[in-house]
Amino acid sequence: VRRLNSPRLPLVDLAVSPRLVAMLKREFAAGNYDAIHAHIRVISPVGYGAVLAAHALGMPTVVTFAGVLLRSAQFLRMADRLSGWSRWPVAVTAVSGLIAEQLRAALSGLKVTVLPNGVDLAFWRGAAVPPRPPGADIVIATAMRLTRKKRPVALLRAFAQAHAAAVAQGRGLTLRIAGDGPLRRPLERRVAARGLGRAVTFLGAVSRPTLRETYRAADIFALPSIHESFGIAALEARCAGLPVVGMRRAGITEFLRHGDTALLAADDGEFARFLERLALDDALRRRLAEAD
Repeated sequence: VRRLNSPRLPLVDLAVSPRLVAMLKREFAAGNYDAIHAHIRVISPVGYGAVLAAHALGMPTVVTFAGVLLRSAQFLRMADRLSGWSRWPVAVTAVSGLIAEQLRAALSGLKVTVLPNGVDLAFWRGAAVPPRPPGADIVIATAMRLTRKKRPVALLRAFAQAHAAAVAQGRGLTLRIAGDGPLRRPLERRVAARGLGRAVTFLGAVSRPTLRETYRAADIFALPSIHESFGIAALEARCAGLPVVGMRRAGITEFLRHGDTALLAADDGEFARFLERLALDDALRRRLAEAD
């Protein structure tokens, strides 16, 4: 790891400097690299700077887009009009077919290859969920950054509905949230106001081994985000043997099959109904968990 000595914006921790491209050129030249692989999300000054620096040095370059485009598609079009970067000798990849389609729509004729994210299958399969006794409490797990984009409020609303249905049938239902972020305190207040303090646990940021054990103690993985370019947390949970409740518009459709390994909702109402259904249907939960 070669760290750039660049000023950073507070809170968001983004590198900001008019000398960024020059710094990257020096690092690339000093490292005597054979190729550059730039990773770009919605706002990625170092990623874009790496593409410019590598092009200036004539270095073979792969650029991987790992974020949903949305308004950034306009930036890409504007940057292309100014620089013509889409016609440079650059291999463009996307982490999912969803992002690839957005790139092709933003820049007509752009050749995009799908290069999915990978996971350590053996590591996560080591968390295979042991069978639960009939009638045991059901545990829902999630792992996310607690920001608006990940839509944790939608998850809490859906959980409240599923929890009420479970209680009405004499079943216990809990939610364990791994991850941290600026919405944590407001979410904790929302949980307390709804009287769900004993049913919802905020684990904070956890290590990979701890997350694996969290999945091992869970029955369902839930991910309510829509603007999800890939959904690696859902893939890790699925490899750990958990059935998933997610959204159809997200990148998780690349590796999850509705009705086979997951229940994928069209909207928030359906997401809540699917979460309730999977929590209360032991046979369905087992069938989805055991699917390849």
